[in-house]
Amino acid sequence: MSHQKKIVTMLIVLVLSIGLVGGLAAFASNDVKYKTYESEEFGFSIRYPVSWEKTQLPKKENEPQIYQHTSLHLHPTENLPASVTIYVTELTSPASLKELKRYLELRPKFDPWRSGLTDARLEKFADSRAVLAKYDRISFYEEKVTDESGSEKTTWKKSRWKGTTRGIIRNSYLYRISAGALLEDYEKAKKKYLSKILDSFEFTK
Repeated sequence: MSHQKKIVTMLIVLVLSIGLVGGLAAFASNDVKYKTYESEEFGFSIRYPVSWEKTQLPKKENEPQIYQHTSLHLHPTENLPASVTIYVTELTSPASLKELKRYLELRPKFDPWRSGLTDARLEKFADSRAVLAKYDRISFYEEKVTDESGSEKTTWKKSRWKGTTRGIIRNSYLYRISAGALLEDYEKAKKKYLSKILDSFEFTK
């Protein structure tokens, strides 16, 4: 191979390599911009897409609160039924992860809404020991439809919802981080959003 051909070949390889790296970087980011939510009170932070909506249950006024708790719900504004929810509850007494795992395994027997558990195991999450619960269950969600007269109505639809819940016991609090989507959208939502959101969760104190 001539010197000139070698140079041309090297340039082609270099261009292809740059294109591949750029493509992988774009794929990794999915061109999605993220912002951070941080709870100073409960000591955690999580990143989520700027296009997602965040709702938090407000504390009711003039109501005695014996135990501290919070609920943060994240969901996309696009037509992709998916969500990430974080519940933090102050424990009434000390508990272990083994007890939490056993509770998650037994709960479906007493609560039909919680049926569909496919796996429960101990794992590491957010640099902490956690209980991972996977589920595939029947759920109901609201959908707005427009009838023939042009009126908008809200109806309930039945579907299969797939997802995970991770439970962590830390400083006398139970943190439950749940992520899921409709069964037919789960892999897409997991690849595009859910995995990255979950990977961003961390404790700040």
